[in-house]
Amino acid sequence: MGDLEGLGPIGSKYDDVAPQTVHARKSYERSSIRIGDRYAEILRATDDGRLKIDNGRFPHDEA
Repeated sequence: MGDLEGLGPIGSKYDDVAPQTVHARKSYERSSIRIGDRYAEILRATDDGRLKIDNGRFPHDEA
C-alpha cells in the first residue's frame, strides 16, 4: 500500500422510500485495512423474495 495513510470510500444511492439521494462516507486507518479478508454476508432473501439486512452479522468477518 506504499505511503497510503488510510482509505475513505464514498457512496451514494437514491432512496425510493424517502425520495432523496443518500450519501455515506467511512474512513479507515491503514492499520485497520486487511488485504484479502472478506466481510460476512448481511443480505438475506425473505420467503417473498424481498431483501432483508441482518445487522447482527455486521461488521464481522467470514470464518
